Amino acid sequence: LTILFGGIATVLGMALLGRLPRLTPSPSFDPRFTNDRFGVAIHVAPGRGGSVREILRAAGADEVRP
Repeated sequence: LTILFGGIATVLGMALLGRLPRLTPSPSFDPRFTNDRFGVAIHVAPGRGGSVREILRAAGADEVRP
């Protein structure tokens, strides 16, 4: 019985520490990513967002969000 409870506690601990399951989706999640698209999240310094948007658009990005 001790081994059973130890195993259950291990699985629950791994799930909680791994933040599984995620009940709220990431703010950058888009349902299109699960089918045929992919997304890139880029964190930039304040004031550099405009140049990054231009680079992404020039590279052929379908959509660029702030």
